[in-house]
Amino acid sequence: MPAFRADFEVWTDLVIPEGVANLEIDTGGFSLHVSNAARGEDGHVHHLVAKVIGEAPSLEEAGTIMRSVLAERLDAMCFATHSRFEITRCLQVIDWTPNLEMRELYAIGTIDPRLPPSPELGAELHETINWIAQAEMPNAARAALRSFRYACIARQVDAQFSGFWSAMEVSLEYLKTKQRVPVICGNCKANMVCAACGKPSMRTPMAKQAIDEHIQKEIGGDWAAASRELFVVRNGLAHGRRSSSIEAELGQPIARYVEMVATMSWNSIMEVIGPLLDGKNWNPVFATHGSFVVGRLEQKARLQIGKSAGEVPTEDELPRVEITAHDYFRDEAS
Repeated sequence: MPAFRADFEVWTDLVIPEGVANLEIDTGGFSLHVSNAARGEDGHVHHLVAKVIGEAPSLEEAGTIMRSVLAERLDAMCFATHSRFEITRCLQVIDWTPNLEMRELYAIGTIDPRLPPSPELGAELHETINWIAQAEMPNAARAALRSFRYACIARQVDAQFSGFWSAMEVSLEYLKTKQRVPVICGNCKANMVCAACGKPSMRTPMAKQAIDEHIQKEIGGDWAAASRELFVVRNGLAHGRRSSSIEAELGQPIARYVEMVATMSWNSIMEVIGPLLDGKNWNPVFATHGSFVVGRLEQKARLQIGKSAGEVPTEDELPRVEITAHDYFRDEAS
Protein backbone atom coordinates (compact mmCIF):
# COMPACT_ATOMS: atom_id res chain seq x y z
CA MET A 1 0.00 0.00 0.00
CA PRO A 2 1.13 3.58 -0.54
CA ALA A 3 2.45 5.68 2.33
CA PHE A 4 0.76 8.81 3.66
CA ARG A 5 1.35 11.45 6.30
CA ALA A 6 -1.48 13.00 8.29
CA ASP A 7 -0.93 16.05 10.52
CA PHE A 8 -3.15 16.69 13.54
CA GLU A 9 -3.59 19.49 16.05
CA VAL A 10 -3.54 18.16 19.63
CA TRP A 11 -4.86 20.20 22.54
CA THR A 12 -2.91 19.40 25.68
CA ASP A 13 -1.75 20.34 29.16
CA LEU A 14 1.90 19.68 28.29
CA VAL A 15 4.20 20.93 25.55
CA ILE A 16 7.84 20.16 24.82
CA PRO A 17 10.38 22.29 26.68
CA GLU A 18 12.69 24.49 24.68
CA GLY A 19 15.88 22.69 23.72
CA VAL A 20 14.39 19.19 24.08
CA ALA A 21 14.05 16.98 21.00
CA ASN A 22 10.62 16.35 19.53
CA LEU A 23 8.87 13.20 20.67
CA GLU A 24 9.09 10.31 18.21
CA ILE A 25 7.30 6.96 18.52
CA ASP A 26 7.80 4.20 15.95
CA THR A 27 5.57 1.18 16.47
CA GLY A 28 3.06 -1.03 14.72
CA GLY A 29 4.13 0.01 11.23
CA PHE A 30 3.43 3.70 11.92
CA SER A 31 5.75 6.46 13.03
CA LEU A 32 4.57 9.40 15.11
CA HIS A 33 6.39 12.73 15.36
CA VAL A 34 5.11 15.18 17.98
CA SER A 35 6.31 18.77 18.04
CA ASN A 36 5.23 22.10 19.46
CA ALA A 37 2.98 24.30 17.37
CA ALA A 38 4.02 27.87 16.65
CA ARG A 39 3.95 30.22 19.60
CA GLY A 40 0.87 32.39 20.00
CA GLU A 41 0.78 36.14 20.29
CA ASP A 42 1.33 35.78 24.04
CA GLY A 43 4.63 33.99 23.42
CA HIS A 44 3.38 30.60 24.67
CA VAL A 45 2.89 27.31 22.84
CA HIS A 46 -0.79 26.37 23.12
CA HIS A 47 -0.96 22.99 21.41
CA LEU A 48 1.05 20.22 19.78
CA VAL A 49 1.24 19.06 16.17
CA ALA A 50 1.33 15.29 15.65
CA LYS A 51 2.47 13.87 12.30
CA VAL A 52 1.53 10.23 11.69
CA ILE A 53 3.25 8.39 8.83
CA GLY A 54 2.26 4.95 7.59
CA GLU A 55 0.45 2.96 4.94
CA ALA A 56 -3.22 3.35 3.99
CA PRO A 57 -5.37 2.24 1.03
CA SER A 58 -5.94 5.79 -0.25
CA LEU A 59 -5.56 9.49 0.46
CA GLU A 60 -9.25 9.63 1.37
CA GLU A 61 -8.94 6.89 4.02
CA ALA A 62 -5.56 7.84 5.44
CA GLY A 63 -6.83 10.57 7.77
CA THR A 64 -9.33 8.28 9.53
CA ILE A 65 -6.85 5.41 9.89
CA MET A 66 -4.10 7.63 11.26
CA ARG A 67 -6.41 9.40 13.64
CA SER A 68 -7.07 6.02 15.28
CA VAL A 69 -3.33 5.32 15.42
CA LEU A 70 -2.70 8.71 17.03
CA ALA A 71 -5.51 8.20 19.55
CA GLU A 72 -3.89 4.98 20.78
CA ARG A 73 -0.53 6.71 21.18
CA LEU A 74 -2.20 9.55 23.09
CA ASP A 75 -3.73 6.97 25.44
CA ALA A 76 -0.18 6.01 26.41
CA MET A 77 0.89 9.63 26.75
CA CYS A 78 -2.09 10.42 28.97
CA PHE A 79 -1.46 7.41 31.19
CA ALA A 80 2.23 8.21 31.55
CA THR A 81 1.74 11.91 32.32
CA HIS A 82 -1.68 12.13 34.04
CA SER A 83 -2.42 14.93 31.56
CA ARG A 84 -4.96 15.71 28.88
CA PHE A 85 -4.36 15.13 25.18
CA GLU A 86 -7.21 15.71 22.74
CA ILE A 87 -7.17 15.53 18.95
CA THR A 88 -8.93 18.72 17.88
CA ARG A 89 -8.60 18.50 14.09
CA CYS A 90 -6.79 17.03 11.13
CA LEU A 91 -4.74 19.71 9.39
CA GLN A 92 -3.67 17.94 6.21
CA VAL A 93 -3.10 14.54 4.61
CA ILE A 94 -0.22 14.09 2.17
CA ASP A 95 0.88 11.29 -0.16
CA TRP A 96 4.20 10.34 1.47
CA THR A 97 5.45 7.82 -1.08
CA PRO A 98 9.14 8.61 -1.76
CA ASN A 99 10.37 10.21 -4.99
CA LEU A 100 7.04 11.03 -6.62
CA GLU A 101 7.08 13.28 -9.65
CA MET A 102 3.73 14.68 -8.56
CA ARG A 103 2.07 14.11 -5.18
CA GLU A 104 -1.36 14.99 -3.87
CA LEU A 105 -2.41 16.42 -0.53
CA TYR A 106 -5.58 17.49 1.21
CA ALA A 107 -5.54 20.76 3.13
CA ILE A 108 -8.42 20.48 5.59
CA GLY A 109 -10.54 23.12 7.27
CA THR A 110 -12.80 21.99 10.11
CA ILE A 111 -15.89 23.77 11.42
CA ASP A 112 -18.51 22.93 14.02
CA PRO A 113 -21.94 23.00 12.32
CA ARG A 114 -23.51 24.46 15.47
CA LEU A 115 -21.23 27.47 15.66
CA PRO A 116 -22.13 30.22 16.09
CA PRO A 117 -24.69 29.06 18.68
CA SER A 118 -28.37 29.16 17.80
CA PRO A 119 -30.34 31.96 19.57
CA GLU A 120 -33.03 29.63 20.96
CA LEU A 121 -32.46 29.76 24.70
CA GLY A 122 -35.72 31.62 25.26
CA ALA A 123 -38.19 32.18 28.07
CA GLU A 124 -40.08 28.88 27.66
CA LEU A 125 -36.86 26.89 27.95
CA HIS A 126 -35.85 28.99 30.96
CA GLU A 127 -38.98 27.81 32.75
CA THR A 128 -38.31 24.15 31.95
CA ILE A 129 -34.71 24.45 33.11
CA ASN A 130 -35.82 26.03 36.39
CA TRP A 131 -38.37 23.25 37.05
CA ILE A 132 -35.71 20.58 36.56
CA ALA A 133 -33.01 22.42 38.50
CA GLN A 134 -35.29 23.04 41.50
CA ALA A 135 -36.79 19.56 41.70
CA GLU A 136 -35.84 17.43 44.69
CA MET A 137 -34.22 14.49 42.93
CA PRO A 138 -32.59 11.25 44.05
CA ASN A 139 -28.84 11.00 43.53
CA ALA A 140 -29.45 8.57 40.67
CA ALA A 141 -31.34 11.23 38.71
CA ARG A 142 -28.59 13.81 39.19
CA ALA A 143 -25.98 11.24 38.14
CA ALA A 144 -28.00 10.38 35.03
CA LEU A 145 -28.35 14.05 34.08
CA ARG A 146 -24.60 14.49 34.46
CA SER A 147 -23.82 11.46 32.29
CA PHE A 148 -26.27 12.74 29.70
CA ARG A 149 -24.49 16.11 29.53
CA TYR A 150 -21.05 14.51 29.34
CA ALA A 151 -22.29 12.37 26.45
CA CYS A 152 -23.65 15.41 24.62
CA ILE A 153 -20.32 17.26 24.80
CA ALA A 154 -18.12 14.23 24.01
CA ARG A 155 -16.36 14.59 20.66
CA GLN A 156 -16.13 10.89 19.76
CA VAL A 157 -19.13 8.64 19.13
CA ASP A 158 -17.79 5.79 21.30
CA ALA A 159 -17.57 8.16 24.28
CA GLN A 160 -21.04 9.47 23.49
CA PHE A 161 -22.52 5.99 23.39
CA SER A 162 -20.94 5.04 26.72
CA GLY A 163 -22.18 8.24 28.36
CA PHE A 164 -25.77 7.89 27.16
CA TRP A 165 -25.77 4.20 28.08
CA SER A 166 -24.58 5.06 31.59
CA ALA A 167 -27.36 7.63 31.99
CA MET A 168 -29.95 5.07 30.85
CA GLU A 169 -28.60 2.30 33.06
CA VAL A 170 -28.51 4.50 36.17
CA SER A 171 -32.08 5.65 35.55
CA LEU A 172 -33.45 2.17 34.94
CA GLU A 173 -31.55 0.69 37.88
CA TYR A 174 -33.32 3.27 40.05
CA LEU A 175 -36.71 2.54 38.49
CA LYS A 176 -36.57 -1.26 38.39
CA THR A 177 -38.48 -3.36 40.87
CA LYS A 178 -36.60 -4.16 44.05
CA GLN A 179 -38.69 -7.27 44.67
CA ARG A 180 -37.03 -10.64 44.15
CA VAL A 181 -38.39 -12.62 41.22
CA PRO A 182 -38.16 -16.32 40.29
CA VAL A 183 -35.22 -17.61 38.29
CA ILE A 184 -36.54 -18.70 34.90
CA CYS A 185 -35.42 -21.84 33.08
CA GLY A 186 -33.61 -20.84 29.92
CA ASN A 187 -35.16 -23.76 28.04
CA CYS A 188 -38.86 -24.01 28.99
CA LYS A 189 -39.22 -20.61 30.73
CA ALA A 190 -40.76 -22.17 33.86
CA ASN A 191 -39.82 -21.01 37.36
CA MET A 192 -36.86 -23.01 38.64
CA VAL A 193 -37.23 -24.90 41.95
CA CYS A 194 -34.54 -26.11 44.34
CA ALA A 195 -34.22 -29.90 44.10
CA ALA A 196 -33.38 -30.17 47.82
CA CYS A 197 -36.06 -28.09 49.53
CA GLY A 198 -38.63 -27.59 46.78
CA LYS A 199 -38.67 -23.80 47.15
CA PRO A 200 -38.48 -21.57 44.05
CA SER A 201 -35.09 -20.06 43.27
CA MET A 202 -35.30 -16.27 43.56
CA ARG A 203 -33.09 -13.40 42.45
CA THR A 204 -33.04 -9.62 42.36
CA PRO A 205 -33.67 -8.41 38.81
CA MET A 206 -30.50 -7.32 36.99
CA ALA A 207 -30.03 -4.08 35.09
CA LYS A 208 -30.04 -5.95 31.76
CA GLN A 209 -33.62 -7.07 32.31
CA ALA A 210 -34.71 -3.49 32.99
CA ILE A 211 -32.82 -2.28 29.91
CA ASP A 212 -34.39 -4.98 27.73
CA GLU A 213 -37.85 -4.01 28.96
CA HIS A 214 -37.11 -0.35 28.23
CA ILE A 215 -35.85 -1.16 24.72
CA GLN A 216 -38.97 -3.21 24.07
CA LYS A 217 -41.19 -0.33 25.17
CA GLU A 218 -39.23 2.25 23.18
CA ILE A 219 -38.76 0.34 19.92
CA GLY A 220 -41.50 -2.28 19.81
CA GLY A 221 -41.52 -4.54 16.78
CA ASP A 222 -38.27 -6.44 16.44
CA TRP A 223 -36.94 -5.03 19.70
CA ALA A 224 -34.92 -8.17 20.48
CA ALA A 225 -32.70 -7.61 17.42
CA ALA A 226 -32.22 -3.97 18.39
CA SER A 227 -31.34 -5.01 21.94
CA ARG A 228 -28.80 -7.54 20.71
CA GLU A 229 -27.10 -4.92 18.52
CA LEU A 230 -27.06 -2.31 21.29
CA PHE A 231 -25.50 -4.79 23.70
CA VAL A 232 -22.90 -5.73 21.06
CA VAL A 233 -21.90 -2.05 20.98
CA ARG A 234 -22.05 -1.63 24.75
CA ASN A 235 -20.12 -4.81 25.56
CA GLY A 236 -17.64 -4.27 22.75
CA LEU A 237 -16.73 -0.76 23.88
CA ALA A 238 -16.65 -1.80 27.55
CA HIS A 239 -14.33 -4.73 26.80
CA GLY A 240 -11.87 -2.86 24.62
CA ARG A 241 -13.00 -3.56 21.05
CA ARG A 242 -12.29 -0.93 18.43
CA SER A 243 -15.24 0.95 17.01
CA SER A 244 -14.27 -0.15 13.50
CA SER A 245 -14.48 -3.81 14.55
CA ILE A 246 -17.95 -3.33 16.02
CA GLU A 247 -19.13 -1.44 12.94
CA ALA A 248 -17.82 -4.22 10.69
CA GLU A 249 -19.74 -6.85 12.68
CA LEU A 250 -23.02 -4.92 12.69
CA GLY A 251 -22.72 -3.31 9.27
CA GLN A 252 -23.79 0.01 10.78
CA PRO A 253 -21.90 3.06 12.07
CA ILE A 254 -21.65 3.55 15.84
CA ALA A 255 -23.35 6.93 15.32
CA ARG A 256 -26.61 5.12 14.50
CA TYR A 257 -26.63 3.42 17.89
CA VAL A 258 -25.66 6.65 19.64
CA GLU A 259 -28.86 8.23 18.34
CA MET A 260 -30.90 5.21 19.51
CA VAL A 261 -29.46 5.03 23.01
CA ALA A 262 -29.53 8.82 23.42
CA THR A 263 -33.28 8.95 22.82
CA MET A 264 -33.89 5.98 25.12
CA SER A 265 -31.65 7.55 27.74
CA TRP A 266 -33.56 10.83 27.60
CA ASN A 267 -36.87 9.02 28.01
CA SER A 268 -35.56 6.93 30.91
CA ILE A 269 -34.47 10.08 32.74
CA MET A 270 -37.89 11.60 32.13
CA GLU A 271 -39.46 8.51 33.72
CA VAL A 272 -37.49 9.34 36.86
CA ILE A 273 -37.94 13.11 37.07
CA GLY A 274 -41.45 13.42 35.58
CA PRO A 275 -43.30 11.96 38.59
CA LEU A 276 -41.25 14.16 40.91
CA LEU A 277 -42.97 17.19 39.41
CA ASP A 278 -46.55 15.88 39.45
CA GLY A 279 -48.99 18.43 40.80
CA LYS A 280 -46.59 21.31 40.20
CA ASN A 281 -48.11 22.69 37.01
CA TRP A 282 -45.42 20.81 35.08
CA ASN A 283 -45.77 21.90 31.45
CA PRO A 284 -42.27 21.53 30.01
CA VAL A 285 -41.01 22.77 26.67
CA PHE A 286 -37.92 21.09 25.23
CA ALA A 287 -35.71 21.99 22.29
CA THR A 288 -34.13 19.57 19.85
CA HIS A 289 -31.53 19.85 17.12
CA GLY A 290 -32.63 16.58 15.55
CA SER A 291 -29.35 14.77 16.22
CA PHE A 292 -27.22 14.00 19.25
CA VAL A 293 -24.16 13.23 17.15
CA VAL A 294 -22.57 16.50 16.06
CA GLY A 295 -20.03 15.71 13.38
CA ARG A 296 -17.39 18.20 12.40
CA LEU A 297 -17.74 19.55 8.89
CA GLU A 298 -14.55 19.19 6.89
CA GLN A 299 -13.72 21.27 3.85
CA LYS A 300 -10.89 19.85 1.79
CA ALA A 301 -8.73 21.53 -0.80
CA ARG A 302 -7.10 18.87 -2.98
CA LEU A 303 -3.73 20.09 -4.21
CA GLN A 304 -0.83 18.74 -6.23
CA ILE A 305 2.80 19.57 -5.66
CA GLY A 306 5.75 18.77 -7.90
CA LYS A 307 8.86 16.72 -7.26
CA SER A 308 10.70 17.49 -4.07
CA ALA A 309 14.42 18.05 -3.65
CA GLY A 310 14.58 14.96 -1.43
CA GLU A 311 12.61 11.72 -1.25
CA VAL A 312 9.71 13.51 0.48
CA PRO A 313 8.92 17.22 0.82
CA THR A 314 10.44 19.39 3.50
CA GLU A 315 8.17 21.57 5.60
CA ASP A 316 9.17 24.59 3.52
CA GLU A 317 8.13 22.82 0.32
CA LEU A 318 4.61 22.13 1.56
CA PRO A 319 2.03 24.78 0.61
CA ARG A 320 0.46 26.85 3.37
CA VAL A 321 -3.30 26.70 2.92
CA GLU A 322 -5.89 28.10 5.33
CA ILE A 323 -9.54 27.22 4.85
CA THR A 324 -12.20 29.28 6.61
CA ALA A 325 -15.99 28.99 6.70
CA HIS A 326 -18.74 31.24 7.98
CA ASP A 327 -22.12 30.20 9.33
CA TYR A 328 -24.88 32.59 10.29
CA PHE A 329 -28.50 32.79 11.43
CA ARG A 330 -30.95 34.84 9.42
CA ASP A 331 -34.22 36.41 10.56
CA GLU A 332 -36.93 34.23 9.00
CA ALA A 333 -39.06 37.30 8.38
CA SER A 334 -36.38 38.95 6.24
